[in-house]
Amino acid sequence: MMLKRMDVGDIRYVTKDPNASAFMKTSTAETISKLTKPLLLSDIAAARGEGSPFDQCLLLAVAADAYYNVTGEYDATNIKGDPNVKVHEAPTDGLWETAINDLCNNCATCGIAGMCKLCGRFGDTAARAVISCSGYDLALSSVSLPSMVGLTIEVTDVAMTSELYLLSVGLQRFAMGLLQGPEWTKEGASELVQMFKNRGAIVAPQYGKQLQSLSAAGTAVETTTKELVKQQTQRLHSSREPSVRATGVTLSFADGSSATAKSAYLTMLPYDLAALDDFGDWEKEYDDYLPDKLGAVKLTFGWSNASDSLGARLNLSSCNEGRCERLILDGPADSWVMRQVWLWDANTILVYETAPYENLNEAVSFPSNRLVKMSREEGMDAMVKTCFDEIRSTTGLSDLKDPDWARLKVWPFSTLMPGWNATAPETGLDKFVDKISRPLGDGVPLYYGNSEAARNGDNHGWVEGALEQAERALVGLTAELRLQDPPFKPYDPKRYGPMYPENYDPTNLSSLKGLNTYTYAPPTRTPPPLSVGLTTLVAAIVASFAIGTVSVLAFLRFRGRGPLFSPGTATFVEMQ
Repeated sequence: MMLKRMDVGDIRYVTKDPNASAFMKTSTAETISKLTKPLLLSDIAAARGEGSPFDQCLLLAVAADAYYNVTGEYDATNIKGDPNVKVHEAPTDGLWETAINDLCNNCATCGIAGMCKLCGRFGDTAARAVISCSGYDLALSSVSLPSMVGLTIEVTDVAMTSELYLLSVGLQRFAMGLLQGPEWTKEGASELVQMFKNRGAIVAPQYGKQLQSLSAAGTAVETTTKELVKQQTQRLHSSREPSVRATGVTLSFADGSSATAKSAYLTMLPYDLAALDDFGDWEKEYDDYLPDKLGAVKLTFGWSNASDSLGARLNLSSCNEGRCERLILDGPADSWVMRQVWLWDANTILVYETAPYENLNEAVSFPSNRLVKMSREEGMDAMVKTCFDEIRSTTGLSDLKDPDWARLKVWPFSTLMPGWNATAPETGLDKFVDKISRPLGDGVPLYYGNSEAARNGDNHGWVEGALEQAERALVGLTAELRLQDPPFKPYDPKRYGPMYPENYDPTNLSSLKGLNTYTYAPPTRTPPPLSVGLTTLVAAIVASFAIGTVSVLAFLRFRGRGPLFSPGTATFVEMQ
């Protein structure tokens, strides 16, 4: 099977942080959840038992979600049984810390039964406790209310709305398989398979090259890339119309080569986009909209004998075997390195951690950054020893065998940017995403889509964010392909807006009737009825990059906010 469903809500939590509440310190590696998911507002009033310390920690996120109506998962407008009760406004600074503190300070009048008792279990540690329980380290001074609530509910499956899958062959191979068309097996296969016999698409002759700059091609008026970027960023603050209409894009690479395409779709991270020649003005806008620049580490440990592994010793099920159980650990802020420990397969564990930017040449405050600093300055042996000292301390397995091998992978800062800046206005976000999705303006066929710039902040870091951006670009790309009978006739940005015409449904691919004309690859037989499916859709997008014999493709870089890859080729995908 290509995809394997993962149950990621079975978590054991342990903290050795001396500043954690006494209640949280009672949780051990043997402490299991007492509340059935989805967690409900009624659980706060102990309607189904008091729950474990980890359950109670997650209920803080549930309460904040309901009180401020962040995700819409809870009936916040009727929390007192009175339909006239209104949702409380989020704090003006937009911060998670302010929001949860305000909620606990007003617990007696908030309308959530049992809220004061819940807040009392954590005292002044409530805001930090939820960050600890999520397993993802975010800066308390800057993380927004929507980012903290959305992330916690997703990664611990509080509301049972997360759909996490393990892709057994890796997304790069999966995407290439789509581009290559169906694998030919025998005569008598479906009409669609026969139509694509011996057909495929070459994936980017420029693969592995470093993109350095871009420019508009086929314009009537010569305008520099720097000026186009300046005009587009100025349009964030005005209604200025684009001054250039281009028929293509020229991409120049660091080795001196270049390629011209009818259109191009870029998928690099936002700050990598801003690093291209003459794109620097975009970076100036990022601070107003994007959150902290997070980095990440993945550290795998393996045992040759599965019976020696951490999962076997704890009698927990690994991701490859079933439920995907894991540990979330915490400890002293000035020394701790362990956070999320995934039981990846019978022989392997995977430590996955994130942290905001810090200067690694100085003292660091987050476990993820401390792991990187330790590996550079003290070496892998010292780092592995520290990791296992903490694992043994939190699990009580003093005789746990050292691993037989270890591997460290570091993602630089700005790789992950969950949610949006706490102070970014909603209306401003809409405009920002529209403009960054066409970084040189609507008149230049250059499209941009990365999960960290998706309009839904909860999709940052998830494959949905990349797909959300691809759907946004699909409208313009389809029009530029000149596909017959598109759902928007004609495509008019002034009438429909720069991205979504009013009658376009990105979830209904069969509405793209032009795909069935196969104008990019005329068939020798009658085409099949709707719908042609994802392979043809991808082929259509690929066709938009081709001019003559040159094909330029920067395909979606899929990744998950969870552990990005298994020790083999698997990757996390979340599909909601």
